[in-house]
Amino acid sequence: SVNTRVSGIEMFGGGPTTTDTSILIDADRVNFNHDVEVSDQLTVNSIDVGAGLRACIDLQSNITGITATEVTLMTVPSMTYKNGRAYRVHLWGLANSTTASTYFLYRLRKGTGTGGTIYKDQMRVPVLSTASTNSAVDLTFILVNTSGADITTAVTWTGSCAAGTGIFAASAGNRAHATVEDVGLSADWVGQPIS
Repeated sequence: SVNTRVSGIEMFGGGPTTTDTSILIDADRVNFNHDVEVSDQLTVNSIDVGAGLRACIDLQSNITGITATEVTLMTVPSMTYKNGRAYRVHLWGLANSTTASTYFLYRLRKGTGTGGTIYKDQMRVPVLSTASTNSAVDLTFILVNTSGADITTAVTWTGSCAAGTGIFAASAGNRAHATVEDVGLSADWVGQPIS
């Protein structure tokens, strides 16, 4: 059924009827509901699976001279973290230090810069046992908004290097990035509460 506000699609099938081994849909009945205007949610078979990517940023050049003093690495643009929703944050990049076998300490902060409320702390990522050699940084965690109100803010990924002088490395061909995805109801996830 289709009208000015709702369109519903039902797909029926009992399996493949050809020798083609690729199956796109193999289900007796699958229901999808995407409610953009009310809650920004996507439900599949009555399960809220989230609305997907909400914000992202990438970095294409090095940040140099990183020491034990916390610095901004990148800021994800402002978005609304809706009350009762869960968000998957993924951070990826490369880092190295002039001192081997040390670590970087990363934080995710509310707002811009290094002064905002810490949403996620103590993300310690070691660097390789060889000085000035890039190590991958690959962090994923869940933020949940159970504050009782929507929160509209940017979030900033910051970092510091425990020893030596560090570089957070990125280039046009090997970009660092941060993404935020809506993954469903906060009640369905264990995550870091935000306010």
